[in-house]
Amino acid sequence: MSFSRKIIEDFLDSHQSHYVGKYCYHSSYKTGESTYTNRYYIFDSNFRRIDIYVEIQCIDSIEYKFSEELHEQEQIYIVKDVLKRILYEMDYQSNLHYSLYETIVSNDLLEQQVLEPIDYCKLLFYMKYHQGINQKTMDEFYKKFIPCVKAQ
Repeated sequence: MSFSRKIIEDFLDSHQSHYVGKYCYHSSYKTGESTYTNRYYIFDSNFRRIDIYVEIQCIDSIEYKFSEELHEQEQIYIVKDVLKRILYEMDYQSNLHYSLYETIVSNDLLEQQVLEPIDYCKLLFYMKYHQGINQKTMDEFYKKFIPCVKAQ
């Protein structure tokens, strides 16, 4: 079962607050039919980055699991942010199945694929999640995927 728009909207409606979280979005990608893996970060007082990993599942309700212990308001803030991003992605048509991310990033198999613009964004988020946000990741993304965009 895929993510249900109604379940997500019900969760967002029932968890309204004005709390502004301290963690910032880093990247995320779909790991299963009803599962997203997400990465958030915060800088401590010595400017060291602390990463938090969140897995969100939507089967009959929204379930989430954090890699570190956070207070409830921060958890809800992060989960709501992820769900809003998932709703945003649902508005766009995608031709890329989530199980192909690793294969496409590690190989040059895009010649047989016809991808939508959102698919390139999803591949970039997958790369950012696993390789970090740095110049090497961006160079690799541009080297692999810009020729595919120009060919279409």
